[in-house]
Amino acid sequence: MNRFQIMSAEPRALGGDSVMCGADASNFPCLDGLSMQLLRLSPGGERAAHTHPNAAQMDFVVKGTVEIGIVGPSVDKQIFTAEEGVVTFIPQGYLHWIANRTNEPAEIVLILNNAKPETLEFSDMHDAV
Repeated sequence: MNRFQIMSAEPRALGGDSVMCGADASNFPCLDGLSMQLLRLSPGGERAAHTHPNAAQMDFVVKGTVEIGIVGPSVDKQIFTAEEGVVTFIPQGYLHWIANRTNEPAEIVLILNNAKPETLEFSDMHDAV
């Protein structure tokens, strides 16, 4: 089947009423080498700092305005604002976060170039040290 209702996927709470739903090879088998997530951030909501050791990520801001932060391997940091219609790219292995600093909800489609992307949360990395 080449059609999938992403909102039927098991949502993952991110705090407040911010949630993420995803499609990957486990629930949408035609995604060969890709996965997709819909990130809904409530006003003030944040997708905390994390990295994908096996996937690069492209973001498309569908609704609202978000702040995106990226830290590269040589500790070069970029923080920028992305509004509706903007596409951003996060290289594989880079630490990154997405925050809604506005009073309006935001929705971002995340596309990763791996059917089973791994996620390492910064909070988990910090706790391991």
